[in-house]
Amino acid sequence: MSDFLDSVKTLFLEIRPDSFLEVGCGEGVLTQQLLDVSPDPLTRVEAGDLSLNRIAENLDSSILFKEASIFDLPYDQNEFDLVVCCEVLEHIKDPAAGFAEICRVARRAVLISTP
Repeated sequence: MSDFLDSVKTLFLEIRPDSFLEVGCGEGVLTQQLLDVSPDPLTRVEAGDLSLNRIAENLDSSILFKEASIFDLPYDQNEFDLVVCCEVLEHIKDPAAGFAEICRVARRAVLISTP
């Protein structure tokens, strides 16, 4: 798992986003880890999931959490420099539609992982 996280952090640092969204954030831990490694202050960090009842305690207060479906993200087109979605697409009925919605709200890059 540490190799996976290191790879995600390395890609994040290469992109150097000003804003990012994590779709399917679960506990919000990955969002926090990416925020922690950012060398530059971020103007916007958001994370969403179908339910926010699992959000971990003591996460940075600058992270805005929203309940949202991957099929209907409550954002405009090209709203985030980077959209991150890890270990989500394999759990949904229509991964292509979920991926299309992620791409719609991404301005510069999308970082996707599946098992």
